[in-house]
Amino acid sequence: MFKRRTPRTPLQKLRNFCVPYMGWRRTLKYWQYRTARIPGTPTSIAVGFACGTAASFTPFLFFHLLIAFALAWPMGGSLVAAAIGTLVGNPFTFVFIFPLIYGTGKWLLSMEGAGTSYEEIFKVFDGHSVSGIWDKVTLLFEPLLLPMMVGAVPWAIIAGFVSYHMCRNVIERFHSARVERKQARQKYRDANIASKAATQIYVEKDGL
Repeated sequence: MFKRRTPRTPLQKLRNFCVPYMGWRRTLKYWQYRTARIPGTPTSIAVGFACGTAASFTPFLFFHLLIAFALAWPMGGSLVAAAIGTLVGNPFTFVFIFPLIYGTGKWLLSMEGAGTSYEEIFKVFDGHSVSGIWDKVTLLFEPLLLPMMVGAVPWAIIAGFVSYHMCRNVIERFHSARVERKQARQKYRDANIASKAATQIYVEKDGL
């Protein structure tokens, strides 16, 4: 019923994801309202969003949703909010997140100078079959994935903590504003009812 008359092509969807047609400000505002209107308490929504944000700081690109759900479900967080939180990890933020967690992991593991450069990583995938690439990926675990996994832990905790409090504050303000609007509408309806009742009584008395 509310679908587009002309469905978007996959290329248009990808383009809109990278460069929203509404603009970044309106898009962020839209997702803010979408998150605030999720059914649940501010705590459950904020926990879910924080879990999704924390999952975005892990190097497991295609498993962020599963990681977010695995974190949110035991803590009573909203799974819908967790899915929205994973949008923090996107092509624009990964270019900052991955070097950040990689460098942090190297520092924590005292691997400075012993890491693998990006050029060496990409060379691994040149001229190999799928099975050959998988063999090479296993060789990259210690120099690449291990420091990224270790470095992701502190940043995921920090990002989750910050996003929890930010999301909770936004949702609480949104819920408070919605309650105030409902109360104002109820007062207006009550005033109208009282005014009509008073008018009716006056008319009846005047008729007598």
